[in-house]
Amino acid sequence: MRQRNGVCSVVLGMFLVSSAHAQTDAFRRHLMRIPVKPIARHEVGPVTTASVPPPQHLASGVSYRVDLSPELEIQSRQLLQAVAPGTAVAATFKGAERQLTTAGQEIQLKAFVLPGQPLTYDSSLSVFKGTILVGVKSLLSSDGATLSSPALFQVLESDFATPSRIELKTTSPPLEPIQIKAAAFQPWLDLHVLSRQSDEPATVSLRMLPALVVSTARARIQGFGLETTTVNVTAYGLGSPEGVEVKLASNPSAYFDSATLKLSKEGTASTVLRSDLTGSVLITATGRGLTPGSTRMWFARPWMTVACVVLGGLIGGLIRLLSQKRSDRRLGPFLALLFVAVLVGALVAGLTILGVKALPFEIPVQVGGVFILVVSAMGAFFGPLILPGRPKSSSAPVSP
Repeated sequence: MRQRNGVCSVVLGMFLVSSAHAQTDAFRRHLMRIPVKPIARHEVGPVTTASVPPPQHLASGVSYRVDLSPELEIQSRQLLQAVAPGTAVAATFKGAERQLTTAGQEIQLKAFVLPGQPLTYDSSLSVFKGTILVGVKSLLSSDGATLSSPALFQVLESDFATPSRIELKTTSPPLEPIQIKAAAFQPWLDLHVLSRQSDEPATVSLRMLPALVVSTARARIQGFGLETTTVNVTAYGLGSPEGVEVKLASNPSAYFDSATLKLSKEGTASTVLRSDLTGSVLITATGRGLTPGSTRMWFARPWMTVACVVLGGLIGGLIRLLSQKRSDRRLGPFLALLFVAVLVGALVAGLTILGVKALPFEIPVQVGGVFILVVSAMGAFFGPLILPGRPKSSSAPVSP
């Protein structure tokens, strides 16, 4: 039984091969009889009909457009897929081209466009990046021929394509990539590619993969935990994003109020980030089935805060010490007391920044250098008695 099946398979295979050869020969005979139109060397777009010499006298460096009937279009696309098995041709152009190779042999060409890499989010550029592939296949001969008249392609949406115009000097493979960039998300991006083979552009669609986009309210904050900012995460491409978990990570180090977020029905989530040390920090968001998103921010050295703390401590300490009547007017004790006042002002400012209430009153605006200066000055003015937990009145030491 197995032998009988094997014989049947061989016979069927021979029949398919002979049918394909017969189809190729028929296509060649039809193609050779079709009137052709010359195409200028650098032309992309409509051309005018003109009389040309017989095929055996084609001019080198000139492409000739061939208008195919619907039946021959179907046959040419089938032959194109036979030449490139396993390749899903996304878009072909109507008609075909005939020209001479650099070796002087006639060649028949079919131009096509393929979707390449789908559009994925590139956090470093804040755009979605992908590729399309263009090529020309020889319908009735082997690949690898050098064309006497290069094949030209042009992407009409030039703002998306790099380069928007490309020239092929050989038959495919290899295919030539065109990089596509899009700033905004949409499930599919339709691109129209023009070839001199046809007046009508071919349309190819690129899918945009679901992605996470990360942004921060501020790109630069002070390091050592002195400042915070809001981290915003937005998911694109999810049908129902509500409840999807997103995890945040930092490199080298930062602190999140919550490192695991759940998206809203609009696909957004946010949390507060506090700085750790200083330098550049990469914030990354990841989620199942989503292209990770990231953003980079800077934790700066807090020189301004340090200056405001010292200046505020000096101002508050001087006001306190100079307003008191002192019997000892020596400089040494005065500077020692002023130094203590600056230290207390720095401590009060640090506690306030961390959220601990250290002043007996509220300051409405709690951001900026002026706020730090005022808090430090108040701490230095009131002295150690203002510190939380310290008794408000001194008592005599207790003897053992």
